[in-house]
Amino acid sequence: LPLYLLYSNRSAAYIQEKDFYAAYEDAKRSLTSQKAENFKGFYRAALSAYHLGFISKAKSFIQEAVEQYHGKAEDYANIEVLIEKKVKCM
Repeated sequence: LPLYLLYSNRSAAYIQEKDFYAAYEDAKRSLTSQKAENFKGFYRAALSAYHLGFISKAKSFIQEAVEQYHGKAEDYANIEVLIEKKVKCM
């Protein structure tokens, strides 16, 4: 199993446990190891950044993912809506 997948999968586990800081760090490591074909790494990085209140960073992950994964842009729409709602509440 490639290293980036291990970090991405562990990030998912941390998200399940609501340990968003650890999830964020592992998602970033996953993306550092490999950005191509790492759609879930971007998603997990954006989601954990959102939960930590790193709104601009979450948006940045979404933007980069949309640029790389035009066909999957729809998958990012829901998290983008969550981020916008959080911005309005702040």
